[in-house]
Amino acid sequence: MDPLLNVILRHQIYLEGLKGGRNLQLVQTIAQLDKALRTQLAFVDYDSLGDMTKTALVKLIAELKRTARTVFDVWLNELIRWLQEYVTVDEDFWRFAYSVLEPTKTVEKDDPEKLYGTAMAFPMAANGILALSFLKGYSILAVEKIGQAVNQSYANAETPRQLTQRLFGTKDRRYTNGLTAMLLRQGDAVSDTIIQHVAAQVHASAAAKIFERYSWCSVIDDGTTQICRDRNGKVYLFGNGPVPPAHIRCRSSIFPFNGTVAPDMPGFKSWASSQSEVFINDAFDGNAPSRYENAKAINLAEYRAKRSLILS
Repeated sequence: MDPLLNVILRHQIYLEGLKGGRNLQLVQTIAQLDKALRTQLAFVDYDSLGDMTKTALVKLIAELKRTARTVFDVWLNELIRWLQEYVTVDEDFWRFAYSVLEPTKTVEKDDPEKLYGTAMAFPMAANGILALSFLKGYSILAVEKIGQAVNQSYANAETPRQLTQRLFGTKDRRYTNGLTAMLLRQGDAVSDTIIQHVAAQVHASAAAKIFERYSWCSVIDDGTTQICRDRNGKVYLFGNGPVPPAHIRCRSSIFPFNGTVAPDMPGFKSWASSQSEVFINDAFDGNAPSRYENAKAINLAEYRAKRSLILS
């Protein structure tokens, strides 16, 4: 296999691990939200929300939304800070990787702050939305959905217990059927997509300095969408073709080269089976992988330490 292609695929595995690490942060955020809202709802002293006065209802919704906004703002600002740091780390990684893989060529250093700004100002191919707008939109909508849920319980004259179930789910469904579980799933999708977008922009910026073309790189597993299957292996000129993510939670990468025909892409299982035991143990905790999402969750400091393993 082409050494650069192998590096790109390993990089994507650890990128999936980074997404998993960020999603663990969102799990903690939703847990904080859950606890804070339950505490406030414990003071709702009505047999039915339909018995509340309009004034009391408006006050309750305002208080719950204020709490939710505070919790989500912390998560949002931390993710923005993390993305800025990630750009610095990955820009450095790709410059080093190309110095090893293409020693006769030089990738000049980008200003990380400018590179981050460019990535955030470029619409995501997945939905045409700017990454920061997508992120803030999720936070705003999450807060509004909490108010909407309370209004719905009021309109249906539900009990405080029924409102709690509407917000947090029920024990028999392992609390997966409430609003907070839905917000967790949506937040994961938003975070994953933005991280993939920023990663692709950083890589493309570095690669375009020494390569003319790139191909769409989709390792095929049972989660690969039709759009990524169709684009897999297609060749584009830098600046004149699509860059991942092609859709929400896209995992595709780009493979830069100066030829005219891209190398054949392996299926995920085939590629994974060819990897060293050291890599499998590190990236997947030694478990036989079936798709990218099985990558072990890691933080940015751990990711930074993977450079030698990605390039080995």
